[in-house]
Amino acid sequence: MIRLRTLGSVDLRAADGAQIPGVLRQPKRLALLIYLALGGPGFQRRDRILATFWPESDEKSARGALAQAVFQLRAALGKEVIVNRGDDEMAVDASALWCDVVAFEDALERGRPDEAMGVYAGELLPSFTLAESPGFEDWLADRRSALTGGAATACGELSLQAQEREDLRAALQWARRAVAIDRFSEPAHQRLIALLDHMGDRAAALRAFEDLRELLAAEFDAEPAAETIELIERVRTRAQSNGQAIAGSMPFRSAVTSTLSAPFRERRRILLAGISGALIIAALAWGAVAIRQPEPYTPPADHVAVLFFNDESPNHDLGYLAESLTSTLIDQLGQVRKLQVISQNGVRSFRDRSVRLDSIARQLDVGTLVGGSVTRSGDHLRVTVEMIDGATGIVRKSRRVERPNGELFALLDDISNEVSGFLRVAVGQEVKVREWRAQTRDVEAWRSLQQAEYLRGLATERAAAGEELEAASVLASADSLAERALSLDRHFVSALVSRGEIAEWRAWLSVTMEEPPAPDRWLRQAAEFANAAIAADMRSSAAFELRGTVAQAASLLGIGGPAASDSLLFAAEQDLRTAIRLGGERPRAESALSAVLYLQGKYKEARRVALRALEADAYLRDANQIANRLFQTSFEIGDDAEAGHWCDEVRRRMAGQWPAAWCDLMLLGWSQEGSHDPRKALHLLETFGPAETAPLRAAMAPRLTMLSAAVVARAGMKDSANAMLARARAAAPKDIELLHLEAAARIVMAEDERALSLLHDYLRQNPAARARIVNSRLFVRVRDRLSQDRRSLH
Repeated sequence: MIRLRTLGSVDLRAADGAQIPGVLRQPKRLALLIYLALGGPGFQRRDRILATFWPESDEKSARGALAQAVFQLRAALGKEVIVNRGDDEMAVDASALWCDVVAFEDALERGRPDEAMGVYAGELLPSFTLAESPGFEDWLADRRSALTGGAATACGELSLQAQEREDLRAALQWARRAVAIDRFSEPAHQRLIALLDHMGDRAAALRAFEDLRELLAAEFDAEPAAETIELIERVRTRAQSNGQAIAGSMPFRSAVTSTLSAPFRERRRILLAGISGALIIAALAWGAVAIRQPEPYTPPADHVAVLFFNDESPNHDLGYLAESLTSTLIDQLGQVRKLQVISQNGVRSFRDRSVRLDSIARQLDVGTLVGGSVTRSGDHLRVTVEMIDGATGIVRKSRRVERPNGELFALLDDISNEVSGFLRVAVGQEVKVREWRAQTRDVEAWRSLQQAEYLRGLATERAAAGEELEAASVLASADSLAERALSLDRHFVSALVSRGEIAEWRAWLSVTMEEPPAPDRWLRQAAEFANAAIAADMRSSAAFELRGTVAQAASLLGIGGPAASDSLLFAAEQDLRTAIRLGGERPRAESALSAVLYLQGKYKEARRVALRALEADAYLRDANQIANRLFQTSFEIGDDAEAGHWCDEVRRRMAGQWPAAWCDLMLLGWSQEGSHDPRKALHLLETFGPAETAPLRAAMAPRLTMLSAAVVARAGMKDSANAMLARARAAAPKDIELLHLEAAARIVMAEDERALSLLHDYLRQNPAARARIVNSRLFVRVRDRLSQDRRSLH
């Protein structure tokens, strides 16, 4: 049975457990599947589906789009998953597809809140958006709200059940989880306050009320409901009569405005109704639920405390895993030089105390708190982790990791690696946002730039899914937001850099589009923004980094012709070195400089710089590219053991992408260590890149075929190798990169003269590659002749 998860994160897997990327990478198809699975019992009318997903299209176009989407879903999932009733209704067959939301709601209906919360892993489709389908956005908002309320209610019931069996610790955990799930639910807050009062911890009850009061004031400029105020006054009275300290509590208003008489959830709905759904989603994606002026002192986001994870398993028997995960994360994050991580002993005193998160952050002087829980779901272990703003207590990012039960140490290593990577990226985004905040006094400019950054990330996802036109459209919207930030604050240097980075992205994207604007147009625009940013701030390392990467891109894309390539690479090197000098540790600049040095054939220096980039990349912004560069450079200098290590890392980080196959084929063809099995090469060639788009797979297939031919030739099968080389040339006759790849294979086949001829042809068309080719280990046998032969200069 196919399994669809939508709570906390989105995942779609076949019966054998393999992910189904073809649907996950197509947002509208995925949204349609989810709508049919969650839209309610029974069949959905076709006209309602058309109005929800294609409101701007005429009926004929909308019906065609729906038919195509359903066809693609059936092709990916099987014909039995989506069924029709007549011509006007369709549904998902629940016997063919399991969905977590359906299981969650079924458990609630059967009065099994424990089963329901075993399924519930977080908000429905977090950060998911389909801006072109406002009907879907409205439906999604309603379903999110209903599911959040149901989960909070289930937690309340579990808390009450635990209290009735006198398990007050479990009761408190469930009450706190109810508040965390639906922080705007006053009944959940009331339940927590009453439970703390019942347990005798009235100081904690008062703090819980203050959390609620501050939340309502910040979000809605409102006071708690009259019932909540009456409850806390009773707690206050008991605390005073028992002599408990209540210092720091705020005076309450003596009267409540008339708006408080309405149910709180309805007030929330009315207050949010006028806000643009797209902006809400963008704000949530960056954690910007409420933009406030910073406190006089806010600890840096890279000062981190990892709190002890909670054991939320039904029998509370995962305490060992919760503690091990906490200590492992502290150790892993503590090894990142840029992060200041509180030790395990430093956070131990907060393990079982009811202390407000912002109070913990102030006491530990950290800007970021990490918390989470472990539980079971069937035969799987589930870890939920949250990154929390220490100043406000707001959850900025969350992630759920689920793994089958297995050997403890391997399981712990697997989970902690994924969680640690997620946290490093999330902290990096927060650091970036705070850096922007320090550059401008205009909050709206800051917010516009955050929204632009969110859209850039969305464009990356769309481009990876092969939706280049949509990605280009999203980038245009991102540029408009960055332009707005500049209009609000013309001295906002990060907005200038952002516009330049967007233009550079558009240049690369235009290469893959059928009828694009020329990439040189976008690169000229990017260079203009970089120059403007440098003129505004001569010490802006980000601006020099941008200008350097733009020059590198111009060289790679052949802007200005072959004669300009060397000068562009030289200019890129100078700007990137300046960026590093001004900015200290700038991993993107280090990574780009490593790439420039690699293109110049300076393999040893390129490797040193790549290692620096890896060390500097605390927030894993360029980790994939750096790992790939470390493989390339280690391979070229002949360190096959190290190259094998980095190939393992490439496979881990870029599973399903072409570099994973590339590094394996290079080692099979030329390494002196390990296997040289041609069957493995052919298997890699047949199965490479399942995560890539079809055009990219088609472009890379001939190049990988050349590498596979070298492996086959190394095994003595020369005729087969020749056939593979001919097939690759026929598939891409205009790809000049095939020339030097075929030359490498010809050298393996001891056909040095033919290899030299191919290399001469390649260097005539790409003279800037001369140093890289001459210094490559692939051509060491013909290196002297290649260096001396003046034909390669013309």
